[in-house]
Amino acid sequence: MAFAQLSAVRLEYFKVGTGPRRVLFIHGFQASGQIWHAVQQSLPGDQYMSLAINNPINNRGAGGSDVPGGEAHYGVGQFAADAFELAEQLGWTEFTLCGHSLGGATVAQFAVDHPEIVSGLVLLDPADPGARSAGPVVAGATASMPAARGNRSPGVKRWSATSKPRPKFTCEARCVRCSR
Repeated sequence: MAFAQLSAVRLEYFKVGTGPRRVLFIHGFQASGQIWHAVQQSLPGDQYMSLAINNPINNRGAGGSDVPGGEAHYGVGQFAADAFELAEQLGWTEFTLCGHSLGGATVAQFAVDHPEIVSGLVLLDPADPGARSAGPVVAGATASMPAARGNRSPGVKRWSATSKPRPKFTCEARCVRCSR
């Protein structure tokens, strides 16, 4: 584990790998960055560098991260701003975002705010960002990303609402929990 002192909080994060391809993982409400450990370990370390932020309440306050007081310090916009500040501090200029639940809403907001540095977006059962339909946020995020504009990585698979049947699992690596 490592720590980054941001302008407003100190965030704990877990770094795995040294490769040139970057992935930033953000956990959901009442979870911790450790939920991504098996996924991080399954990525080839010489090809990927991944970070899993340990954010309290969705990153701020989790694990060893600071716990600022007051509701104004918590929300999808603030969590996305923290993730951007961390990426900027580490010099990350192009990477994939992966978020689960509230982390999904956070990475969707990040992608809307900073599409120029997002090469991919993975949403796992994302929460509704700000109690509104996620449709426009997600559509806006994916339409402005390089992958959506045709610069897709060879391993990225696309599914749309008109495709049948919807795939249950789309990844290049074998899952540690199943035999795929």
